[in-house]
Amino acid sequence: MNDSEGSSDGRTAAERPSLRAERPPLGRRADTDQPAPLSHAQQSLWFMHRLVPNQPFYNLASALSLRGPLDVAAVRSTFTVLVARHEALRTVFPARDGEPVQQVLPAMPVSVPVIDAQGDTVEARRAHAQAMAVDDGQR
Repeated sequence: MNDSEGSSDGRTAAERPSLRAERPPLGRRADTDQPAPLSHAQQSLWFMHRLVPNQPFYNLASALSLRGPLDVAAVRSTFTVLVARHEALRTVFPARDGEPVQQVLPAMPVSVPVIDAQGDTVEARRAHAQAMAVDDGQR
């Protein structure tokens, strides 16, 4: 049945109440300076990290190849604003009394290191950059 057809109660999609209208939007916790319990998914990831430390099971690494001049200050500013806006990017999971909690860190400037990919040829520099990216992705 598509949206233009009636549902089991005879109403079209436009006539049915929206789930979005029925549920209030998620908001920020008022007490972000206080630790919070982990969600079920966060508990699972925390447990896996404790069971097998330093394994990038759930890391999703990606790389971009850019051509032309790079405005490092603009990149740094962009990441600083992004991290300030999204608490998930500032959340750490310390253990309190043996149990993990979420703690949102305050926003602060993001460091963007500039690393010179070494090599005499474009291919050598590209291989060096790729090796560095793989190494970072595994951490």
